[in-house]
Amino acid sequence: MPSFFLQPLVENAFKHGLGPKEGSGSVWLTLQEVHGLLCVQVEDDGVGMELEQLRILQSRLLDPPVTGEHIGLYTVAARLKLLDPRCRLEVDSRKHAGTVIRVKMPLMTKKEEEEDDQTTDC
Repeated sequence: MPSFFLQPLVENAFKHGLGPKEGSGSVWLTLQEVHGLLCVQVEDDGVGMELEQLRILQSRLLDPPVTGEHIGLYTVAARLKLLDPRCRLEVDSRKHAGTVIRVKMPLMTKKEEEEDDQTTDC
């Protein structure tokens, strides 16, 4: 898994999902392998988004901006595009019901991961 990949997703769940919510809330992180893909899901039961907000966010994920709100999410989306064209980032949300972020990426073997680490060393 790329460095600093999960942190912005979990941080967004707390900041944008649970932060504005009155009362307590929860964030769930799920990682599983499905058909050779690593599937990561970050889900919260926070304030969620209106449909129009969600559509804007989803369209911006296709061509992420470099500044503004949700920059952590956009950075993850941009890094995924560079990592592998098979990577996917999806966001679902319902007002007052929470948000789910799903990421799918090819699993790397230990050897591939070590080779990747060696190419990024200075």
